[in-house]
Amino acid sequence: TDPRSPTHQVSLRSQHGLACVAYSPDGTLIATADINGTVALFDSMKGTLLHCILRTHSFAAMHFTFVGDKGGHMLSCGGDNSLVCYRPAQPLH
Repeated sequence: TDPRSPTHQVSLRSQHGLACVAYSPDGTLIATADINGTVALFDSMKGTLLHCILRTHSFAAMHFTFVGDKGGHMLSCGGDNSLVCYRPAQPLH
């Protein structure tokens, strides 16, 4: 097998174009951040949207990461110079 070929593929929808994507440490979640500042959480196997936080940043979300061994928190930083901390269900600001 070609090591460059995907082992699993899902389609993630974004109205404004994705700026970054991150996998949770356990591989069950995919988080995306788009150029409109929206952060979304998807099931990694099905591509199903689980949670969407609209306009978290007033400008593009530039980076997203899961924090900790179990990924219980997430961080995003935006072009508006803000850093936002989340739990999977809600922003913590």
